[in-house]
Formats: sequence, C-alpha cells, structure tokens
Amino acid sequence: MIKQAEEKVKYQLPAMELQKSIKGEIAIQCKNENMPVVMLQSGSRRPPLPKLRKSIALKLINEYGVSLAETARHLGISTSGVAQIVKRS
Repeated sequence: MIKQAEEKVKYQLPAMELQKSIKGEIAIQCKNENMPVVMLQSGSRRPPLPKLRKSIALKLINEYGVSLAETARHLGISTSGVAQIVKRS
C-alpha cells in the first residue's frame, strides 16, 4: 500500500517541478540547521550532517517518492548509504 502511494506521488509532479521541490526542500532544511548545502553534499560525516541527511532522505523518499539513487545524488552519499538510512529508520 505504501509503495502504491509513493508511485502516485512520484508521478504527480513533472520532472522539472520535482527537481525544484527537491532542491527547495534541501535548501530549507540546511538553512534551518545553519549548514551550507555544499557541506551537506560533501559526504562528510561530521555532526550534525548525518542527522540532517537522514531527515532529508526520509522526506524525499516517503513524501516525494524520489528513488534511492536520486536521493543519494542530491545528498552526496552512495545509494547504499541511503538504503541504510531507510533500513535503520
């Protein structure tokens, strides 16, 4: 049931609109944490980056229907890293 809902959300937004939404969400969450987006995408494990990546990854996957690979590209980590985030949550 969850996968069906994710698929519906995924196709509700056109590709360009989805990309704008993803970038906007990342910018908002980084701004709230006073963290530059470039730092988030650097792959660093320095606190508070892992916690911030986790919250962004879960939101992109669950609410926007973004794939693990696409989420990984936006966060500057590997696809398996995103899969571990989802698995642990």
